[in-house]
Amino acid sequence: MPSDHSKFFSPSSGARLLTCPGSAKACEGIPEQISLFANEGTDAHELAEIRLKESHGLKADGKIDDLVWYSAEMEEYIQGYVNYVNEKYQEAKESCSDPVLLIEQKVSAERYHESLYGTTDVSLIADKVLTIIDLKYGKGVKVDAKQNVQEMIYAICCLETFGNLYDIDEVKLCIYQPRLNSVSEWNITVKDLYKWADEVLMPGIQKIENGSEEFHPSKHCVFCKAKPLCKALRDMNLELSKHEFRPPFLMDDDEIEEVLDKAEDFTSWIKSVQEFALEDAIHGKKYKNWKLVEGRSSRKYSDEEKVAATVKEAGFNPYEEKLLGITDMTSMLGKKRFNDLLGNMIVKNRGKLTLATRDDKRPEVTSAEADFMNEDN
Repeated sequence: MPSDHSKFFSPSSGARLLTCPGSAKACEGIPEQISLFANEGTDAHELAEIRLKESHGLKADGKIDDLVWYSAEMEEYIQGYVNYVNEKYQEAKESCSDPVLLIEQKVSAERYHESLYGTTDVSLIADKVLTIIDLKYGKGVKVDAKQNVQEMIYAICCLETFGNLYDIDEVKLCIYQPRLNSVSEWNITVKDLYKWADEVLMPGIQKIENGSEEFHPSKHCVFCKAKPLCKALRDMNLELSKHEFRPPFLMDDDEIEEVLDKAEDFTSWIKSVQEFALEDAIHGKKYKNWKLVEGRSSRKYSDEEKVAATVKEAGFNPYEEKLLGITDMTSMLGKKRFNDLLGNMIVKNRGKLTLATRDDKRPEVTSAEADFMNEDN
């Protein structure tokens, strides 16, 4: 079995590919941009594998010393994940004498396509039930397990790989997001999962294999490599801009809400085009009305130790003392000792007023409260 995730139909890109099959063809030849957040997530998954295997007396290949983003905070979050996985394992043992816990297990579903494969964070096989657990270390977007395409593909691959060895009727999909304090779980029968695979997954894969140019811009565009070049996304955003560039008093409530619904996607798209053009210009691209220039420069010391010594010789103190921030102070003292020593000295300022969708869990601020907060500021 191949050693990495499929380049043809990666489970992590499944929702985008099924929604917008043309994006597969559009992304061909565009290099992958690896973000710092992705590197942090990779280290978190590596730490999770190490700690989870250690908790079961297994040897892990990775080493903590190799993790660039390792921190006490990451350790704490991952310990919560390990506890969650082991709780699921103990629950499985209550109804099954020999549940199987698979960590970073490669699985495939060649019946649907030879390139449909991936690696599950955790697969737990017990009597009648398959549990798929996915760690999401990012703190940007809360992910729901319900009808989660990535998880459903992992489940199909796991059933195809191990299903003939076990009698499984139901699948539980679990997503653990420690930095958002979120755990999402959803159950689906094996029968319904295979129905989805036959009616949605298989036709989607066939469209991609046939070189589909069917485009449907959606929330999934944010992770698409073709985002800055996509004409369908451009057309959708330019249509929106007809409203956005009009004065608000000329729009009715529905039009204002339409702009609010799309504003984040719109600005994200503009930024992606700017970043793409900059990268192209750096590599020699010449645009008609735009040119590559040097931005505002900043000053820095050529030798900080020599600067400090020189200033001290002149009779001055070159350093300043600064109280550690709450996060750094917590890391230094440890969470329990921090709370014991400083818990009664922590005040929480009210957050800046902002708009959020109605499904946001935060309570709505009344106009009277808003006036009071504005006076406070």
